[in-house]
Amino acid sequence: MAALALILITALSIWVAYYVGVRQGRATEKALALSVQRATPRIGSRVSLSSSIPPKLPDRTRYTINTTIYNDGDLVARNLEGEWKLTASHGIEKLIHAIKADSLPASLPFEFEHEVPGDTSVLWCDPKIIFQVNIDLVYLGLSDQKECYHAIYTYDFHSRQMYQQ
Repeated sequence: MAALALILITALSIWVAYYVGVRQGRATEKALALSVQRATPRIGSRVSLSSSIPPKLPDRTRYTINTTIYNDGDLVARNLEGEWKLTASHGIEKLIHAIKADSLPASLPFEFEHEVPGDTSVLWCDPKIIFQVNIDLVYLGLSDQKECYHAIYTYDFHSRQMYQQ
């Protein structure tokens, strides 16, 4: 009887040790996955349209596209390269801007602006206007693997703002 009790206690101890080990392993695995996810660079962007009136031309409104490219991850994105492209209709000229940065840390977003070329009055009077910004980027992320980022922003005539698709 004592031998049976000893076998049961040993088996129960082995099962408890196994159960505790499995739970600790799962918790460690989740923590590792979370830390890798936080460390990975996560590129994002914002595009907005703003207006201004030049001091020397008070009867003329100018429009500017403001773009911010940022990194939400803890790890710096390296060798950022790509293209920012404005596609438009109704006499607004197409714009292309090359993007190149050695690094993009979370604390220092990449910002730039472009004045909208051509006749911009159509932005306020024709709901059929095509006005779109495409951002395509390639950068090095975790373990020097190439990562891609793509965003499309489209002008909404009714709200007079740019929205990401």
